[in-house]
Amino acid sequence: MTAPAVTESGPPRQGRFSLRLARAMPALLLLNFTALCSAGVLLAAGLSDSERPPLILALIAVAAVCSFGLVVLTREIVGQVSETTRAMRDLSGGQSSAELALPRIREMQDMVLSFNAMSQRLQSSRQLLLRQAFVDPLTGLANRASFMARLSTAVATNKGRDVAVVFVDLDRFKNVNDSLGHAIGDSLLSVVGGRLQAAAGPDILVARLGGDEFTLLIEGQAAESRALAAAERIVSRMGRPIAVSGHELFVSASAGIAVSERRTTPTELLRRADIALYRAKDEGRGRVVLFRLAKHDVQPEHLALDTALHRAIERQQLRLYYQPEINIATGAVAGMEALLRWDHPHLGVLSPAQFLDIAEDSGEIANISQWVMREACRQAVAFGKSFKAARSLVVSINLTGPDFRDPNLCERVAAVLKETRLEPSRLRIELTESLLVEDIQATAATLQALRDLGIGVAIDDFGTGYSSLSYIQDFAVSTLKVDQSFVRRIGQDHRSDAIIGAIGQLARALDMELTAEGVETEAQLSFLRGAGYQYVQGHHFAPPLDAVAFEKFLRERSASASAYPPSGRVSGQRSA
Repeated sequence: MTAPAVTESGPPRQGRFSLRLARAMPALLLLNFTALCSAGVLLAAGLSDSERPPLILALIAVAAVCSFGLVVLTREIVGQVSETTRAMRDLSGGQSSAELALPRIREMQDMVLSFNAMSQRLQSSRQLLLRQAFVDPLTGLANRASFMARLSTAVATNKGRDVAVVFVDLDRFKNVNDSLGHAIGDSLLSVVGGRLQAAAGPDILVARLGGDEFTLLIEGQAAESRALAAAERIVSRMGRPIAVSGHELFVSASAGIAVSERRTTPTELLRRADIALYRAKDEGRGRVVLFRLAKHDVQPEHLALDTALHRAIERQQLRLYYQPEINIATGAVAGMEALLRWDHPHLGVLSPAQFLDIAEDSGEIANISQWVMREACRQAVAFGKSFKAARSLVVSINLTGPDFRDPNLCERVAAVLKETRLEPSRLRIELTESLLVEDIQATAATLQALRDLGIGVAIDDFGTGYSSLSYIQDFAVSTLKVDQSFVRRIGQDHRSDAIIGAIGQLARALDMELTAEGVETEAQLSFLRGAGYQYVQGHHFAPPLDAVAFEKFLRERSASASAYPPSGRVSGQRSA
């Protein structure tokens, strides 16, 4: 609200009238006093009865007019002072929108205009502070404080019902910051925030909690179905390329959904959505998972994961699960991707996304990586001993950043091969593109040293990284693994179809093997077969299996497959 404007012609007519009264106030007082005194003198004077009344009446009339002018002027001044006092009291009490109407007395107008200007400045400052306190400066979305306040109100208003929270996280966003820098990462987050709001719709609150974590709040009838629909739209739209500072980036998103129940607290609802998000990443990223209350659900914030992680190996809580990799031409099992899990005694089975960052921060990652490498190689040898057709399977270990930067990596790998008696040709190391470009010269030397040992090297999640294609021909790489975000959009996005075909041509030109991840339908498999891909993996064939179930799958699959190719796969510790 703005203060009324004052024109050059001065105040309105009423203002001019009151102003004249204000200027005439001393004269009015003197005239009033004189008239009253004169009336008293006349009463005491010796005038005739016929002469006295008209003079007295005239003097009384003059005094009455002066008194009326004084009353009007006094009332105007007192009223304006009272109004100003009230507004100042409101302002001092924090009501920054307090504002005064323009008075009719010119001498008071400047004071009122100054007061209104001060009130407006205070209101603007308050709005700025509120924006800084409740709005994320990078994306313009609500921040954590604003979201939690709205969530608390929604839960209280709906009595613990008809409230849903969607937790959205970008897949492998850390790779953007590591390879292109935080400035590009911030620009990407800004674009992502706009996409999220557009996909969610105007009636859904979208907030950025921090980093690449976003949340949505849905309340009212059919909250669960509306949350599912919004999450599916977001995951679908996030697959489109994003142009940022001359870079065309491909990012995918995973989403976890939790719906409130009676007595569900806001913090617990957000925690459940977070758990569902981790499960979505665990199942392959680019997915939407709805939280279902487990029988024994323990709050992870009450548990010291970093402390428990130090004892996880000696207590034999770490597990490897295996997902088959299929030869498209023969239908036979060509390998297996081993996925690390932590069988926590209280939280159940945890995916790497829930504890690998903790492991890196605590320094426990080296011990875990060594255990994964040794266990995967040992299991591959065991499969070959118990099942003849599995003797050709190759063990692939997916390395983290600290693993690959370890100067003793080659010695560690050689020691494991010697200990488990696995032939070097049956081991393959998988790396993401972002790891490859951290230090080009050192990377090339390390990869060549691994190849000199007879070990294969693959680029995992190919197509989502940010390295130059020219580096591929300089590195000792034998296999490309295409990310499932492209596979998922087969038949839905002609650009993804074109990219998949182009990667196939690139692999053939460079004489590399080609694997597609995340195959879930027969239509996707048929398209990949036509595009010249040799290997595929995904839920269309089997989910991750423990060692016993995987061996059973091998036996059943061999009955319908013609033969095993000369090489296969087993990937290491990272989830798909």
